[in-house]
Amino acid sequence: MYTFGKCKEDYYDRKYVDFFVPLEKKIDFYYTWIKKNVTSFTVDEIKSFIDKIVLWYEFRYPNNYFDLEDVDSVMFGNLGKSCNKLEWHSFFNYDKFYYMLNSFEKSLLDKPKFPNMVDLYSGSRSHFHVDDDGTINDADDVWVRRKRPGDVMSCGVFFNGKNLKDVERINCDEELGLNIDNVKRIVSIIKFKESIREGLLDTIMYKMISSGGRYYGPRRAYLFAKEFGRNIDIPIKYGDSSLIKEYLENEGNEDLMCYIKYFDGDMDVSMSALEVLSHQNLIGNSTKVKRKVFK
Repeated sequence: MYTFGKCKEDYYDRKYVDFFVPLEKKIDFYYTWIKKNVTSFTVDEIKSFIDKIVLWYEFRYPNNYFDLEDVDSVMFGNLGKSCNKLEWHSFFNYDKFYYMLNSFEKSLLDKPKFPNMVDLYSGSRSHFHVDDDGTINDADDVWVRRKRPGDVMSCGVFFNGKNLKDVERINCDEELGLNIDNVKRIVSIIKFKESIREGLLDTIMYKMISSGGRYYGPRRAYLFAKEFGRNIDIPIKYGDSSLIKEYLENEGNEDLMCYIKYFDGDMDVSMSALEVLSHQNLIGNSTKVKRKVFK
């Protein structure tokens, strides 16, 4: 089973991870956090799964994908013209990859779901009916009595349409006085599982950048970030100048600080994205990669 705490520090903290410059430290932070907080699987198991996803993405988006405008003709040219229309990255898409995973691996990638009925406290007859994402749509025997005498009403006034994660705050702000111990327990479990998944996806992105190198790693990680809802600024911070150009052309943040010599072993040199664009000669040939990655 999962272990989890009541304090904010027990959840994977992305803001804290962002303070690290070396990708290896970002990766190690997640592994250390897993070792400290999770009992349902080992660090070696999570490392193996991360390596599997990185390898899948490298196979799905090989270096040639970024180097050539018509990668299909190179990969399938000898098989006949009908095969040239087959996009390699589509053939090995997420659905096909997910189908090949075991139940443990799927559970790590799936977004955690709330139980559809949540008691207010253990042994209570009062409970909320919630959707998979935690939205409250109904309740049974949930009544609130406010401080004013005789002011009794159903919970729908306060909770229907809200998320189960908001129940504790609303209960406090409105001084409803409900015993919601079980609600808080369920919310803690869901948040903890969400933090495992968030850390997993972030760490995969860091590993892609690190293992792929200056040119291909950040491009692969950018596509992964777009597909899995990661912060797209991260691959840009470690990429070469041609990535910066496309990033800014697509309304990227001009003030984004980029580690322009990271892959040269110098992590102390940084520039804003706009400054990098005007000093492309510092970090590589802007025509190195032809295929656009900003879809």
